[in-house]
Amino acid sequence: MIIAFLLLILFVVVIVTKKWKAFIIFVVCLTVVILSVFKIPVLFQKSIELLGEGLDQVKVGYLIDKDDTSPIKDNVIYLALKHNPGILVYVEEDIIKELTLVTEPINTSISTMKGINMKSTFARSFRIL
Repeated sequence: MIIAFLLLILFVVVIVTKKWKAFIIFVVCLTVVILSVFKIPVLFQKSIELLGEGLDQVKVGYLIDKDDTSPIKDNVIYLALKHNPGILVYVEEDIIKELTLVTEPINTSISTMKGINMKSTFARSFRIL
């Protein structure tokens, strides 16, 4: 929003002073800055492979029997686990693609495959990872 406002002011100044070359140079420089701030870091971002990670012995990337799940009212994407409705799963072709932990009410007994749960401290979690 601020950038758009500054560009509008600059455009008005360029129209009044008729300095088109300065305007073009400024727009090119602004474009380079915006791309370097917002796009380039994304290209070099590292991804963490979560295959085999999970919650309460339910792992991402593993097969799931649809009979072990139940649909959630008004939600066509996620399914609730019958043995633990506090964990929602997103399934594609019977493979678990995503796990979501329901936080209301909070079930602090659910933990990741590495033993991290809702009561874990950041320091403890960082040592485990």
